[in-house]
Amino acid sequence: MFTVKRNIVVLSLFAFFISVAIAGQHSPFTTGVESIELDRYELKSRIDLAEVEDDLSGLTFNPLTKSLFAVTNDPEQVVEITLEGKVKRIIPLLGFDDTEGITHIHGNQFAVVEERKRHVVFISIDQATSQIERSSCETYALPFNGEKNKGLEGVAWSERSGLLIAKEDEPEQLYHFERNPKAEQGVNLLLKRSEERESLEDVAGLHSLKNGNTLFLSEASRMLLELSPDGEVLSEKSFGGLRFDPFGLFQYIRQPEGVTLSDDGRLFIVSEPNQLIIFHKPNS
Repeated sequence: MFTVKRNIVVLSLFAFFISVAIAGQHSPFTTGVESIELDRYELKSRIDLAEVEDDLSGLTFNPLTKSLFAVTNDPEQVVEITLEGKVKRIIPLLGFDDTEGITHIHGNQFAVVEERKRHVVFISIDQATSQIERSSCETYALPFNGEKNKGLEGVAWSERSGLLIAKEDEPEQLYHFERNPKAEQGVNLLLKRSEERESLEDVAGLHSLKNGNTLFLSEASRMLLELSPDGEVLSEKSFGGLRFDPFGLFQYIRQPEGVTLSDDGRLFIVSEPNQLIIFHKPNS
């Protein structure tokens, strides 16, 4: 287990304003950068997780276990879910507060963020883990102020840039752990290019893609964007369709809170109170 550390980490901080491309009011995306083409993803299933009562939040995929890991913030816990939407186990997080995001790093190591405390906590989960004590985890406090309910939301591990952590809104901000000067420059370019466009209303979830692009999920805008390392919007998907949608034609999501992709290309989103939504991209 990790030794307790409460170091204030000096991180690079950037305010970022990400564009929302309004349907029907923009031309098709044209760029030479590889994209996963979010607009081609189709709704496959919606699953209510009966074992989770409320407050389902961040989401990540573990390629070693071939399963999903989500967090809830009240009570604080990690929920392991199969790719078919079955809850495998629930792991209580003892001593944690308002856990909003989770990301798999490597091996058994994950990171979670606590919104109100503005802390990132590194945790270890293996097959035998039944609960996690915060006092035995490596913890970092992030140095910024603001309303406690508008704190840390999204977290994602990037092989290129290290750990990315998003502040929800007012203003939207992105922290990252520096790994090398090139990684810092890459994040700088992403955010600088985004400032030139209209912003998302908030940032609820992050996911770093293997191709170097980043997915930004907005709860308030009900929008998912794919951004290149230079901040270009490569693709997008809206979840703001009709609330009454019995046939899934409009792909409405009430309160999207977390996003991830599995290694077979399926797209997963969690929504409060306890829903897992699965999308797939048909073959060309």
